[in-house]
Amino acid sequence: MVKLCEYYTERYSGCLKDSELLYSIRDLRNATAHSNCLINKLQKGTNKPSIKFVSNIDGIGASMRKSKLSNKFLYDFVSLLYVYNLFINVDVVKEKRFKQIQEFIDGRAVKNKEYFDKNESIKTAYTFVKKVIDYIYGQVIHCRPPGHSAGCTVSNQCIRLAGTMLLVR
Repeated sequence: MVKLCEYYTERYSGCLKDSELLYSIRDLRNATAHSNCLINKLQKGTNKPSIKFVSNIDGIGASMRKSKLSNKFLYDFVSLLYVYNLFINVDVVKEKRFKQIQEFIDGRAVKNKEYFDKNESIKTAYTFVKKVIDYIYGQVIHCRPPGHSAGCTVSNQCIRLAGTMLLVR
């Protein structure tokens, strides 16, 4: 699927923004589909950060951004959030999904937080992810025009392939 997206981007220049992020999403999907333990891979990795929107988030400085985005799991997860926010144009669906993610982060993810009191890698990863999710969710719910229930819209061209909807600009 990623190769098809790259082909489409080459053929129709500029249609799929940030197509290299699809590899991160694919890797995360494969890891979760095969029940890989992702929490034990929170140490620094080798990825080079390229998700620029994170620099706009209050409370995430350059060193935290570089440190956390160098971790493959965190980079892949933030890439997934970024691409989802960018390509999903049904505002009600987008808002509901980010609300569910935020409720998970604020609820279940901290249910037994005392288990991780001494693990700085997990604590700082949680703080980083929470800030990213809060930032994106805030953008999703605050971009509505006054008096409208729908949020921002992006003109998208839909391609249906193998039962999967891929939204590209």
